Amino acid sequence: MTKQLTIIRHAKSSHENMENDHARTINDRGKRDCKLMGQFMAAQELNIEHVYCSTAKRARSTLELLNSSLQITDSNITYDDSLYLVSLQDLMNYIAALPNSHSHVAIVGHNPGFTQLCNFLTDNEIDNLPTCGACLVQFEVDDWKAIARGLGQQKALWTPRVLKEFLASL
Repeated sequence: MTKQLTIIRHAKSSHENMENDHARTINDRGKRDCKLMGQFMAAQELNIEHVYCSTAKRARSTLELLNSSLQITDSNITYDDSLYLVSLQDLMNYIAALPNSHSHVAIVGHNPGFTQLCNFLTDNEIDNLPTCGACLVQFEVDDWKAIARGLGQQKALWTPRVLKEFLASL
């Protein structure tokens, strides 16, 4: 059996509310990027079964805007405080605890943990998972607990910048 994990970093955020990082919102560019990424991801027919999202406002807003295209039902979305600024080790523990009934899960959250996770799970080295970027990683395992360093294959890395450049070239 195959497991797939889509790792999504929150969209570009505003720095107006710096005194409360958890409450920061996404800015206009972030909103535009979410619309573009949501439409693109929906066209990929990813069949995401469940989404786990940080409770930070910028992560929640990112998911809400992406989901206007993805159409994932509320019952298949979990907002979780433990995904807020989570470490790589805690992300690995989180993934190991995912229900095996799900073959494709998405997580929405923050750097630096999400870039570290992309690099840890695959042999591909990325400098930075940009805001509103998504990395699709596939594993040939039956159990989320079996996922380990380098076991995943990066199937895709989507960024708003690359999508905009592609659209501009048409």
